[in-house]
Amino acid sequence: MGDRHDYVALEWVKGEIAETLKQAHHAIETRLDDPQATHALSECLACIHQVHGSLQMVEFYGAALLAEEMEQLVIALQEGRVSHLDEALHLMLQALGQLPIYLDRVQGARRDLPLVVLPLINDLRSARGESLLSETSLFSPQLPDLPPLSEDTLALLEPAELPSVLRKLRQMLQMALVGLLREQDDDTHLGYLAKVFSRLESLCGNAPLSPLWQVTSALVEGMRGGAIANSPALRSLFKQADKELKRLLEQGMHGVNQPPPAELFKSLLFYIAKAEHPTGQMLTMKDRYGLDDALPDSAMVDEERARLAGPDRDAMRSVLAALCEELVRVKERLDLFVRSDRQHASDLESLLAPLRQIADTLAVLGFGQPRKVIIDQLAVVLSLAQGQREPDDAILMDVAGALLYVEATLAGMVGTVEPESQEDSRLPTTDLTQIHQIVIKEARICLQQAKDMIVDYIDADWDRQHLQPLPALLTQVRGALAMIPLSRAASLIETCNHFIREHLLLDPGQPGWQKLDSLADVITSLEYYLERLSDDPQALGEQLLDIAEKSLASLGFYPNEHSSEQQVPVLDDVLSPGEAQLMQQRQERDAPAIVQTLADVLASPVSALNPPALSTPGSLLPPPSGEEPVDDELREVFLEETDEVLEVLREYLPRWSINPDNRSALSELRRAFHTLKGSGRMVRALVLGELAWAMENLLNRVLEHSVEPGATVQQLLGDVLNLLPELVAEYAANAQRQRYDVDQLAARAHALAKGRNRPATKTPRTSRPSTRCCWRSFAKKPKAI
Repeated sequence: MGDRHDYVALEWVKGEIAETLKQAHHAIETRLDDPQATHALSECLACIHQVHGSLQMVEFYGAALLAEEMEQLVIALQEGRVSHLDEALHLMLQALGQLPIYLDRVQGARRDLPLVVLPLINDLRSARGESLLSETSLFSPQLPDLPPLSEDTLALLEPAELPSVLRKLRQMLQMALVGLLREQDDDTHLGYLAKVFSRLESLCGNAPLSPLWQVTSALVEGMRGGAIANSPALRSLFKQADKELKRLLEQGMHGVNQPPPAELFKSLLFYIAKAEHPTGQMLTMKDRYGLDDALPDSAMVDEERARLAGPDRDAMRSVLAALCEELVRVKERLDLFVRSDRQHASDLESLLAPLRQIADTLAVLGFGQPRKVIIDQLAVVLSLAQGQREPDDAILMDVAGALLYVEATLAGMVGTVEPESQEDSRLPTTDLTQIHQIVIKEARICLQQAKDMIVDYIDADWDRQHLQPLPALLTQVRGALAMIPLSRAASLIETCNHFIREHLLLDPGQPGWQKLDSLADVITSLEYYLERLSDDPQALGEQLLDIAEKSLASLGFYPNEHSSEQQVPVLDDVLSPGEAQLMQQRQERDAPAIVQTLADVLASPVSALNPPALSTPGSLLPPPSGEEPVDDELREVFLEETDEVLEVLREYLPRWSINPDNRSALSELRRAFHTLKGSGRMVRALVLGELAWAMENLLNRVLEHSVEPGATVQQLLGDVLNLLPELVAEYAANAQRQRYDVDQLAARAHALAKGRNRPATKTPRTSRPSTRCCWRSFAKKPKAI
């Protein structure tokens, strides 16, 4: 059975729940400050009652139970049934603070574990004089719900002498139970039980009573295998099962359509869930009824309780922001060393203490992967400071790249630097899954850029200059995926990179279309694989990786499954200087001439998470004529969205033109073009989408202060805004076409992004207009999934 919880619904109500709990928190504080403010308890009760109802609606049992106990304590406070008033009020404040944190953990970890909040629930019950709950009271397996069998099915299942058969089975069951009570010859008596329950299981077929005999059979198997001990409590449960057999004897075959008592069934399942070494049948029951989620092991519960007692989001935001600032200071010191004569490597010793502090802080926060990256760089810097290796650009480039990776990861958790934006003001998460999602998102962006480079290469009559940055870009993707770690995908990226170096960059001949077809399948299979992981971190996409590997094999290239792990190791301890040097030698790049110098990387204001376009595109072409049409509903949604985006552009362009320092308006403009680009590509509005990408790329450079927001940029924005409604209308009428004015606007945008005032004059291309879209049609999707 799958997870019954609706995490999308939880996401919808979680924000409202947090605000409601804040109001309840304020009401309790008012009551603490003013003992006469009896109305505060009524306000608190109304808030908690609303939260309880919302959690019941989305069916999160643990959180709803905690809210219910909070509600009951407030009622007891109102009625004067609480002996220690101040203690109970402070306990309410604690519960109101921990419930939102628990919901965050449920949303992030995708599991609702009532046992995690059991201590707090018992504290709330104790405050009002109620008995405490045990683990079994919170045991909530997925109980079966089988439909009753029809008369015809019952007739087929019923043996000729049903009463006689059932009497013999009951007699054997009772004899076995007496033997187990005396603890004499247990193997023989357990064998009798196994035969009885197996016969009853086959007799009931798929009737509602059948699960009872399946579970009892699994328990007997566990007892015979030593996984479950013979105990009075278990024998008592078997006696209750005997009562069900007695009922079946009295009611006849129709009795199988009545399910067993829920408490009996849950108690039997509890023994299976608690077993440390389950047998085959027991594992089947655990999987069928979700017992691992219903009763997780104690280590998991202790870990979740520790997380629940950890820092809240505001504290986490402050710590992460401080770490980012410290990383910036480390990079600045490294930059000063790079720009010096590098004769005093001991100057790098000043980086050791802050790097150790950053690693220790990440360990306390539970961010293992970024901490390992910092530890690796700490070993490298130590060996440089001690003079055990030369501080050349290649080594320092790797250190800077690793620091940028950690900074980008932490910055993604802290949130954007533009809190004015509603879209970017979401609270950070401390879940490692979210860190992986950030890396996957940027890897997808890089793969899209890689496809654009290859398209530019084809469109420019096989000009290899367009491919020069490609190996470095794919190396960046490979390193990021290996760090997550997605080792197989990283290995496929690296193998793809080898093909590009050997056959597209070094081979003097022109590559054949069959090779480009296979290359397209490799890149887009990887892109689809990452997209699936982005939508669902638990999704299995090995079939997509199989397609990529098969396409590489057709090119004569075979990935080494362990290569990525060797080149980007994940270490538990700090490397010794010798080990660090060996690791660095393994990480030497194949084509150092292509890679930027470290001084360029550190001095550049360009964001590592949003790099500029690396080439100017040729003509912006519509999709091929034979391409499968986009779903009509998607088209309608896109057209509605473009109307909203155009309104945003018309609102914020004048604001920014009046005040070019208004970063909020500039961010809204950039986001609008980003929306047009992404949505346009999705619905194959390629002319519109690629023009929007050119504008987004330009505005990214303006935001980074590498392009001045002068009159030329503002004029270009106005020209594009005037043309956009016409492009939208052409898409709506299925009349997309190559347009010279669109090509010129895109060329102007890319030229300005590269720091040029005016682009070279171009004429419309008349030769081979289908070359670019031909490769795009190959790259749109894998051939067979």
